Amino acid sequence: MGLPTEYDPDQTFSLTTAGELLGCSTDTVRRMIARGDLKAVRVGKRLIRIRRRDLDRALRPVTRVDLVSARSLEPDADCGVRRYGSAQSGSRSA
Repeated sequence: MGLPTEYDPDQTFSLTTAGELLGCSTDTVRRMIARGDLKAVRVGKRLIRIRRRDLDRALRPVTRVDLVSARSLEPDADCGVRRYGSAQSGSRSA
């Protein structure tokens, strides 16, 4: 099934199609649902569907606050990796 051509807020989509519409993977869509960022409904025991209106609600404009918050989450230059000196690296005993 291709992407929709007409807008219908009640139309439902599979996780795969929702990912295509959002420009992300199915795993990302699942994580958004698990975090509560995206509403979804279960149809029967296995099928998960997402309404178009809920996809629209999950999308929001990026604000300056978002950019500042994201910058504070960037790793340090050393990425938290401990660096061992050459004297320590050969000191392991078997």
